[in-house]
Amino acid sequence: MDEMKSVLLQLSMAIEKEDYSTIYNYKDQLYKLKIYYERQHKLLQGYEKDPQKLQENSGFIISWIEDLDKILSLSL
Repeated sequence: MDEMKSVLLQLSMAIEKEDYSTIYNYKDQLYKLKIYYERQHKLLQGYEKDPQKLQENSGFIISWIEDLDKILSLSL
């Protein structure tokens, strides 16, 4: 868990500094995380029965996916 915190801190600092080489070094892991969130979003659609909660929670997950897309676009 501490390793993940360290990675996230490094990425956060790299994004703030527009250090594209550091972002590029983690692009595979970020892409896997994006795929994971997309899968979670798909599973949520069949799990959550309350339309309001579905919309709210879907919004969270979609925003995470969009954030990852933005970050990944920096690493190209």
